[in-house]
Amino acid sequence: MCIGNPSNPGNVGAVIRNIDMLGVSKLYIVGKKFKGKRHQHIIHNTSCGSSNYVYIHYFDTTIECINYLNKNKFTSLVTSPYDKSMNNYHLMTTDFTQFKRLSIWFGNESLGISEVAINNSSGCINIDMAGIGESLNLSNANAIILQKIAHQRRQYKLDRLKKSNINCN
Repeated sequence: MCIGNPSNPGNVGAVIRNIDMLGVSKLYIVGKKFKGKRHQHIIHNTSCGSSNYVYIHYFDTTIECINYLNKNKFTSLVTSPYDKSMNNYHLMTTDFTQFKRLSIWFGNESLGISEVAINNSSGCINIDMAGIGESLNLSNANAIILQKIAHQRRQYKLDRLKKSNINCN
């Protein structure tokens, strides 16, 4: 999972807690590294200690992170409440098990996802929204999207296990 240029250490801590609870083990952060005891204290407290168990790697630029993910054969998908002019994957109707190694990009709390991330991704995940608000808080969007994808992946593994046990009998 990737966050592009987050500005709020509290949101980063909440995202770390979300991904830990949903079984995601790595977080890549592009941009500002939160330094100093105050920021680290906020992240650690907001993550409820999950920051001790999630691998976090910082990249200076989006391109640096994208190159790393491409080298390691990840499919990158950005997130947005809007259809981008690309492959759009609606959260509730897409089977995300089709992607073997998946990296999901979340944008800055104020500015959203960067054009560089959009232009270097394979598509965009959309959360259907019905209200007047046009976006979700970073940690809320993260929790909604990752819960759906984590559930699909766990169910897929369970179904494969059941199928292999039936074939063995």
